[in-house]
Amino acid sequence: MLDIQMLRNDLPAVAARLAGRGFTLDTDAFAQMEHERKSLQTRTQDLQARRNALSKQVGEAKRKGEDASAIMAEVAGLADELKANETALALLQDQRMRLALVEAIKHLPEREQYVMSMYYEHDMNLKEIAAVLKVTESRVCQLHSQSIARLRVKLREY
Repeated sequence: MLDIQMLRNDLPAVAARLAGRGFTLDTDAFAQMEHERKSLQTRTQDLQARRNALSKQVGEAKRKGEDASAIMAEVAGLADELKANETALALLQDQRMRLALVEAIKHLPEREQYVMSMYYEHDMNLKEIAAVLKVTESRVCQLHSQSIARLRVKLREY
C-alpha cells in the first residue's frame, strides 16, 4: 500500500519503484492535484480562523449591547465560502480516486478489463456480457467479483 506521506515527500522515488512493478504514476497530475489540495486547505484554514475571530467579535458586541448584524453577515458569507471550499476538496479527492481507479483498471487482466468496461461503461448486464465473452453468466459474475477484489486491494488507501 502506498503511504500518502511518502508520495508527498519523495514522489520521484515512489514513481521509480512503481515503474519497476509495471505501474506508471502520472507525477505531474499528482503534483498539480497536491498543489490544489494544499491551496484549498490553506484557504479553508484561513477562513475558519477569520470566522472564529469574527464570532468572538459578535459575542463581545452583543455583550456590550452594540449592533452585531454587520459582523454576523460577514460570518454568514464566510460560511458560504467555507462550504464551497469543502465541496472543492471533496471533488479533488473524487478526481484523485477516479484517476487511481482508471490506472488500476488498466493493470487488470484483459478479460477482467472487458468485463468492467461492459458492465460499467456500456451498462450491460451479466447475461449480455456472458453472450459476448461466450462464457456462462456465473463465470462473468466470478470475473466481476475477482476484478472488484483486485481493485479494492490496489485502492485500499482511498
